Amino acid sequence: MRHSTPHALGGLGLALPFIIANAMLNLGPGWSAVVRPHSGWLVWPLLASMFGGAVVAAWPVWQARRWHWSNAIIAIVLAVTSLALFGVIAEELVRCDVMLLRNCD
Repeated sequence: MRHSTPHALGGLGLALPFIIANAMLNLGPGWSAVVRPHSGWLVWPLLASMFGGAVVAAWPVWQARRWHWSNAIIAIVLAVTSLALFGVIAEELVRCDVMLLRNCD
């Protein structure tokens, strides 16, 4: 039997870059000046990485056809979070960059 723990940790590890980038933006002006100019092209690969983490965490559930609760919970949380953030950021991109609405953050 293959263990599901490495897959769960791998899924969380793929979500870590997004969490670290958000923490860097919130730490203060020093880190924010480094990350903010690149956040436009940086956010999409980070979100894709988080969704990839959901796939990695769910792999033992699909492959072994056994229900591993930790993997299922991690996969569901990562998938729902990344898809919700995809939608929100895409909506803001359309609203701010395509429609050019005023008072856009």
